[in-house]
Amino acid sequence: MCSGRVEVYQNSTWGTVCGTSWDINAGNVVCRVLNCGMARSVTTAVSNGEATGNIWLDGMNCNGTEPALDQCPAKRWQVNNCTHGEYAEVSCSGPVAVRLVNGNNMCSGRVEVYYNSTWGTVCGRSWDINAGNVVCRVLNCGTARSVTTAVSYGEATGNIWLDGVTCNGTEPALDQCPAGPWGVNNCTHGEYAGVSCSGPVPVRLVNGNNMCSGRVEVYQNSTWGTVCGTSWDINAGNVVCRVLNCGMARSVTTAVSNGEATGNIWLDGMNCNGTEPALDQCPAKRWQVNNCTHGEYAEVSCSGPVAVRLVNGNNMCSGRVEVYYNSTWGTVCGRSWDINAGNVVCRVLNCGTARSVTTAVSYGEATGNIWLDGVTCNGTEPALDQCPAGPWGVNNCTHGEYAGVSCSGPVPVRLVNGNNMCSGRVEVYQNSTWGTVCGTSWDINAGNVVCRVLNCGMARSVTTAVSNGEATGNIWLDGMNCNGTEPALDQCPAKRWQVNNCTHGEYAEVSCSGPVPVRLVNGNNMCSGRVEVYYNSTWGTVCGRSWDINAGNVVCRVLNLSCRAMGGE
Repeated sequence: MCSGRVEVYQNSTWGTVCGTSWDINAGNVVCRVLNCGMARSVTTAVSNGEATGNIWLDGMNCNGTEPALDQCPAKRWQVNNCTHGEYAEVSCSGPVAVRLVNGNNMCSGRVEVYYNSTWGTVCGRSWDINAGNVVCRVLNCGTARSVTTAVSYGEATGNIWLDGVTCNGTEPALDQCPAGPWGVNNCTHGEYAGVSCSGPVPVRLVNGNNMCSGRVEVYQNSTWGTVCGTSWDINAGNVVCRVLNCGMARSVTTAVSNGEATGNIWLDGMNCNGTEPALDQCPAKRWQVNNCTHGEYAEVSCSGPVAVRLVNGNNMCSGRVEVYYNSTWGTVCGRSWDINAGNVVCRVLNCGTARSVTTAVSYGEATGNIWLDGVTCNGTEPALDQCPAGPWGVNNCTHGEYAGVSCSGPVPVRLVNGNNMCSGRVEVYQNSTWGTVCGTSWDINAGNVVCRVLNCGMARSVTTAVSNGEATGNIWLDGMNCNGTEPALDQCPAKRWQVNNCTHGEYAEVSCSGPVPVRLVNGNNMCSGRVEVYYNSTWGTVCGRSWDINAGNVVCRVLNLSCRAMGGE
């Protein structure tokens, strides 16, 4: 995918590039655009097959830094002195695919590279830890733990693609290390480059109360096995919890709390400091060397994440707080519940900040377990289960002392009956119903909040009438007093929900600046054509009297086009 004859797309057709002035600078531009590294070599012949059709570009004079080939100086499109056979061609440095074969896990094995449509081996004569580090990094397998240059990972057949690989360890890909020419080597089968990377070795928790607790197991040699608990401690538990995105270790055990296991005991003598990026990077005995018996299992209970939800509220950001534990949803006792704890819940649920908290039956009666009591957050915790609290399921609560919260938002907002998606009557969603906003104090600041929330730019104008049609139903908000910087409309100072002095007809309305849809029509390719914009439910043209390169650049940027606005031709 990173070598061949260069072709460009113009006037709805692929065509070639003349090779008469083609050089390594131009090749570097092509390789970089295609995410193929740097140009290894360029040719100007028919190495990659004969072509027919248009020769689009000639006289390329790149300096190598251009962001796209068509931004290099060149003759006008389709003006050339070329004949078929003088094609611009390039062979880029990469990326060349790399894999590890016949290892104990996905991060160890014989190194193979893909070249000329075939997987082949790498000669191990000059293979070292630096080269191994490049392979491990490319494969997202950490760093090289050890390298081999024999048949540690089995016999291979076929091509030996690379020899004399001498990396410094910082290269972004193996094929960017100095080496001999592809397919040229003094190797025999058996001198294979191999590597065992530091990780990641898969880890899981088994038979716990939730996904973040249980017996620790690791995957090695195609089999899940246990970890001996003789030296297991909170530091090792923290490594596992962090790797599994389960917060911090709440407790560790070294027994059969989470069930009996059979099979291999893979690791023993774990001596983690707690900062390691993976469990298999902690100092330990060699794999499968242990003094353990079944029953001395490493186990951990992590702090989270424990699922949280709000039930029976007026919208998705209010209600009775419930947490998921031991495969069941249950309530939180409200005796010590406060605004700090409410803020943690609102933040976790992407609902802003706590507007108010309750400790009664404001959000309905519940049955079942009361999972948490004595929750005392400082408000900065990343999850509710990381706040200090009593043991799970131990409480002095009765049903009716429920923790509840009403968060600041986001409350859904929409624009109705406007000319486009960014104009119309403002409506908000509350208590499972869309309703209007009173326009008596509605101003450009409030309009700016709505436009920004809806990704519609800035408020062009605001109105307080029935410009966008008559509505029925609830008038949810009145007395809006926004400063324009609020992250959501319901975070502006206002009267209480549904308290208003409005009548239908005094609706808050806004017309935002954009985005107005733009398209290019009837051009030679996706990057050229007549400019049209969508307004009042109709596509229309733009007058060209004051149209210039600056305006063209805006259109190209808005459409995310990798072409530049060009005048003249």
